[in-house]
Amino acid sequence: MVIPMKYEDANVFSDGLASVKLGGKWGFVDSKGKEVIALQYEDAKHFEEGYAAAKQNGKWGVINKENKLIVGFIYDEIIWIKNDANEIRIKKETNILMWTGRE
Repeated sequence: MVIPMKYEDANVFSDGLASVKLGGKWGFVDSKGKEVIALQYEDAKHFEEGYAAAKQNGKWGVINKENKLIVGFIYDEIIWIKNDANEIRIKKETNILMWTGRE
């Protein structure tokens, strides 16, 4: 899988998609280089089990592969831990978000 050279930055493929940056905005491409999620985010992490962290208006949230918002853009940081849990840091407090696999 090769990402076209037109992007300013790109991350590795995960779950069949890679995050890419162009014009200061991040989106996602598939293995054929087709943009499947438009370049619209300030930052974006890789997909894992169908979910990815994305940043908008200075806050992080979680989207799925259809670009549906799963967790609102309200967090200062999201750190992926493992398959079914995410640690979400909000300022100095830490909360655990458990994924049920349902939206």
